[in-house]
Amino acid sequence: MNYHNRLYHHYFTCLATLIIFVSGCVSPEMKAQKESRRTEASEKKALAEQDNWRRLLAPYTDEQLEARIQGLNDAVQRGQQGLNILLAQGNGAGSMVAIGQIEKKVKERDAIALELARRRSEPAQQTTPTPIDTTIINEDDRKFFELIKDKAITGDAEAQWNLGYYYAIGKGILKNETEAEKWYLKSAEQGNALAQGSLGTIYFDGVGVKKDYNKAFKWFQKAAEQGVDYAQLCLGIIYAKGLGGEKPNWVEAAKWMRRAAEQGLGNAQGALGECYQNGEGVPQDYVEAYKWFNLSAAQGDLLSPKGISVQERNSITRLMTPEQIAEGQRRAAAFVPLKEK
Repeated sequence: MNYHNRLYHHYFTCLATLIIFVSGCVSPEMKAQKESRRTEASEKKALAEQDNWRRLLAPYTDEQLEARIQGLNDAVQRGQQGLNILLAQGNGAGSMVAIGQIEKKVKERDAIALELARRRSEPAQQTTPTPIDTTIINEDDRKFFELIKDKAITGDAEAQWNLGYYYAIGKGILKNETEAEKWYLKSAEQGNALAQGSLGTIYFDGVGVKKDYNKAFKWFQKAAEQGVDYAQLCLGIIYAKGLGGEKPNWVEAAKWMRRAAEQGLGNAQGALGECYQNGEGVPQDYVEAYKWFNLSAAQGDLLSPKGISVQERNSITRLMTPEQIAEGQRRAAAFVPLKEK
């Protein structure tokens, strides 16, 4: 241990000892006050979180929110099924990831349910929902936005991407998709992979701009070549569907889906499984298909409302021998994601 490490270790050891000593000297009244402050801070945090959810959900009708809750319930159920598979396989790391994803869905579902309950307790407000571009902006976000903007103006590519993201979601500033595209483009032209992926996304989905698969292809390809997993999957989809005037090219589609799948992207794993199932771009191979469907399903198949990976995996088992199924399970259990970026 070098000098600086010994110094830090000594400092924090002394600090911990002091904290323990002082805590033993605190009176019951002080402890009660401390607990009261902690409870108050926790309540304020919960209220702030719900207020954020309220603004995010403002543009959506009650019916849309009810449908979202149902979709989240289905996703949680699929995630629990995937978790059971991981636990049965003894995959501890995968189980922790699955638990985190399930908890995230449950948190969103409960927040939406709370917002619905609030709306129904105030029926008079239903005719005039709060617009998403509210002038109520978090002060800390606004200050950070200004810092990022100052840095972006100087030409910093990462700051430019962050600024575009803030404009895109309306964080620290009113939502402005035109400004988002402008700053994403500045960053992307400097080679920022995340900005390139963000540009591909807005052109692919037509978010604030005219849908343009040629531009989407251009920017997804640049981001994919730098290892951005979702860009690799989207590039594969463009190749598979022949979007942008090109003929479908399943060999290229499978290549890019594989790169994203090998990084651990669940939806890419499901897409690659389908390639192996149907022999599209790769030789037909039910064992490999089973492996990739299994890996995707273990992540809860989050972006598939009907649990496609679970259905497809269960479907091909009828065409496989017990030995093939066991081999597919073995390959899935042995899988280790290889992150490119």
